Amino acid sequence: MDILVPRFEANEIAKSADFDYSNDREYANLCVLLEELFARSANDLIVGGLNCQERGTPSMNVDLSIGLGYCKSTGKIGHSGSLFGPIAITSGGAQQRIDTLEIRLKETDYDQQQRGFKNPVTGDITYQDVYTKTRFEIEAQVIAGTEGAGIAPNHTSGWIKIAEVTVDAGESTSILDADIEN
Repeated sequence: MDILVPRFEANEIAKSADFDYSNDREYANLCVLLEELFARSANDLIVGGLNCQERGTPSMNVDLSIGLGYCKSTGKIGHSGSLFGPIAITSGGAQQRIDTLEIRLKETDYDQQQRGFKNPVTGDITYQDVYTKTRFEIEAQVIAGTEGAGIAPNHTSGWIKIAEVTVDAGESTSILDADIEN
């Protein structure tokens, strides 16, 4: 489930349908609450879930379980309301490597509509095309480790590290739960 919220511009004349997406304040308040709770921590936080796991039929892809993560550097929440995947893992090379799986919040404006704006001084109404909603979803990426290094690469700033995935030399068929360190 995505978190969907309304968008308003200064002096925009709102429509009743805009209020169907009233959870924007709840989202903003949750971000503020998490920031205050974990202000002393320099680390990102997995509030619950977001476990990396093998797929129902093992392959070179993995899934993430339902969950919530908080990125300290951006102050944003990454949320997955359903099983997220598949996330592709590149086949193994000549030596074993350890990959880093990470996520971040992706915000996408959508639902462009023509809206009226009232000038508070003159009372004149003008019209503009504006986006009326924002979709919050997670984006995942895998950073391939260095073959034979024995350590996973650092995660990217602005992303939340979810797991380390060990890819054996020559592996090209499946990633199993035993290969994943959450």
